[in-house]
Amino acid sequence: MRQSVAHPQRRLPGLDAARGIAIAGMVLVNVGQVTQAGPIEPLMRLAYGRASLLFVVLAGVGIALATRRYREAGKGGVLSLLPRVLILLISGLGLQLLDHEVNVILPTYAALFVVAMCTVQMPRRGLLIGALASMAAGPVVWLAAQCDHEITRHAPTLLDSPLHIAADVCVYGPYPVITWIGPFLFGMWLGRLNLADTRVQWRLTLWGGGAAVGGLLASRVLVLFRGEPSPGNGFDRLISAVGHSQMPLWLASGVGSAVFVIGFLLLASAHLRWWSYPLTALGRLSLSVYVFHLLVLAFIVTPETSGVITVILILTAATIGAALWCQKFARGPLEVLMHAAGALMAPGSRPQDSSSDGTPRE
Repeated sequence: MRQSVAHPQRRLPGLDAARGIAIAGMVLVNVGQVTQAGPIEPLMRLAYGRASLLFVVLAGVGIALATRRYREAGKGGVLSLLPRVLILLISGLGLQLLDHEVNVILPTYAALFVVAMCTVQMPRRGLLIGALASMAAGPVVWLAAQCDHEITRHAPTLLDSPLHIAADVCVYGPYPVITWIGPFLFGMWLGRLNLADTRVQWRLTLWGGGAAVGGLLASRVLVLFRGEPSPGNGFDRLISAVGHSQMPLWLASGVGSAVFVIGFLLLASAHLRWWSYPLTALGRLSLSVYVFHLLVLAFIVTPETSGVITVILILTAATIGAALWCQKFARGPLEVLMHAAGALMAPGSRPQDSSSDGTPRE
């Protein structure tokens, strides 16, 4: 894809709508898995392994937008990210202690924000090369690290030792940074493009759709000729494109689908403002909605609850609540906390876009 230099641009509703799709997909997967959703299982399979990657890519986009002014001034703005790292890490580890049967992704987001602190001043080409290299080499390193370690994928909690937390977040947990860093860097590269340009939006849609389908087809062709990967952590798993397999073809397909969704919604939101508003509002409150659905699962939902009804009720309540909130406030309650924490470390500065505030098992 030809790179297009990013220009100052207003907040893009399409990005918020894409974030709304991501958070809705993660709620669908998490609630459906906990309550054994049944009839909505096809939608769960569609969202599984894609919704969380979409949000990781969007997090990278948001970081690029939020730090644009710092980059233009020759400063990385890294101090404004540090409080957000601490909030995401501590809250994520704390939420993992609740009885919701969900692997909380927030500690991985905290680690990815640390990555952003180190890479925010990288040139566009460096971000793209780093993203592609990470998606190719990261899974190999991840498999090598599993040789003498059972793949348990337990998410860390506040009760674990710092070393255990670091090992699970970086390598052994359900969202290992070693493989998720690639999609995040790719999102940072996307955020440097002129996303308001219709030509860029069309390229994202077409190239993203091609990568989404191509990754799956490549995996199926390889499986056809080489056979299904053996159980365990052998290197024959590299041909897998199964959701959350941490393998290159899954990353390629999942990131491709994320890019497709972003491009399509950037195109569509300009013509369907009335239709996209619920998604836009949901996206603006994505961190708040993510925490809200974990609390509902922990304290309200029971194993006997109907999965379909539970999913519908949670998503409906979250969407209506977000729409009403956005009528009076620009940011959600937890998004305000993230924004204020960042502002404390960057007095007198105002980020270009608050997209990095929205953070979310999938």
